[in-house]
Amino acid sequence: MKKFLTIVILLSAVGFSKAQQTTINDNRSKLKVTAYVKYDLKPMKYRVKFTIREDNYADQWGKIATVEDIQSKFLESLEAKGIDTSKFKANNAEYALANYYDKGTILTYETTNRKELETILTTKRSKNVNLFKTEMYCKSSKDQYKKLVVKGLEKADTKARMLARQIGKSIDKLELVEDAYYDRSEWVYMSGQTQQYYTLTTTYSLK
Repeated sequence: MKKFLTIVILLSAVGFSKAQQTTINDNRSKLKVTAYVKYDLKPMKYRVKFTIREDNYADQWGKIATVEDIQSKFLESLEAKGIDTSKFKANNAEYALANYYDKGTILTYETTNRKELETILTTKRSKNVNLFKTEMYCKSSKDQYKKLVVKGLEKADTKARMLARQIGKSIDKLELVEDAYYDRSEWVYMSGQTQQYYTLTTTYSLK
């Protein structure tokens, strides 16, 4: 127990960053280091969805605005901003599956132009037209993965050597590498944050 407490005290003095986690199993003379590498998702295209629902109340002339009426006015306002509204796709089934009980539809628009997306999102719309979902399609690459692995190994090696010195030992050899990375070729929610972390864990023998 005394030996374990000594190791904990030495490790506390190193000054870990929040982006690093390290554990030592001295009984087997092993050192395990987890390194995190920041990277950004690269959007290839964008997709925005709006719900359009029929008005429940009549206007001052006793007319109730239908889904078609509301959709038409919304698309006209976008056309005035230079948007090609023929690219919008309506999906009544998707609206129904979203647990809506009134009459309506979901309009979907895809684009590779971010400025076009921003124009659509900032265009004024009626209370019956609501933003449902905004997504971006990101595609991973083998080249990106290779760069993350190299950077992760560099960070892990530097950290491991520093920690080994703190307990009077040195790195013998790298015995195991594990990583947490998956292909992000998919649609993901746009949250304004594209930063991700690649996680790589290495195990070294000590001498």
